[in-house]
Amino acid sequence: MDIKEKHIQGTDRGIPSVTVWNSVVCHKDAPEDLVYKITKAIFENKKMLTNTHKIAEFTTAEASAKQSPIPVHPGALRYYKEIGIIK
Repeated sequence: MDIKEKHIQGTDRGIPSVTVWNSVVCHKDAPEDLVYKITKAIFENKKMLTNTHKIAEFTTAEASAKQSPIPVHPGALRYYKEIGIIK
């Protein structure tokens, strides 16, 4: 992830930086419907999360669906498919 040029005085390009991941991890055998509801609640109430802690603004459904370093639970996949992030 780059720190955007608008945040750094005196440069016209981004600067590579370390990124922060926010992840919800569950057991692979967790009920699909429960994981779906949790995933949906997180992303449909993101404003509340961001108001609680600003770092939540970097938590996106797209990154969670496409960049996870571990397998994504079928319940979460169901939500990501529903909102069109994945096919």
